[in-house]
Amino acid sequence: MRAGSASSSSRACSIPRAAWTIASSPPTRIRAFAAPPVKARTEQRYDELVIVAAPKFLGALRGELGKEVEKLVVEELPKDLSWLNERQLEGYFAKGSGRAP
Repeated sequence: MRAGSASSSSRACSIPRAAWTIASSPPTRIRAFAAPPVKARTEQRYDELVIVAAPKFLGALRGELGKEVEKLVVEELPKDLSWLNERQLEGYFAKGSGRAP
């Protein structure tokens, strides 16, 4: 998951990736994964949010983000990209395979 501002402001934050699978993700882990974007929202650190997560994890995550964060989600990509490193992720989005943040 990556958060960033598409506006002219310089506010942006990066949320660390997690390679959790839905099978090993009890509700407490999903809540823990949702906590950073929720906290960043209350600190007004981003204007828009793009979420990339495996389909089942994405469904579980949606329920934990809350309405205020949900309002800022501009795109969701239900895909497991946890096996890519940071450089490969940048290339993935730069090539138009997904939405460039």
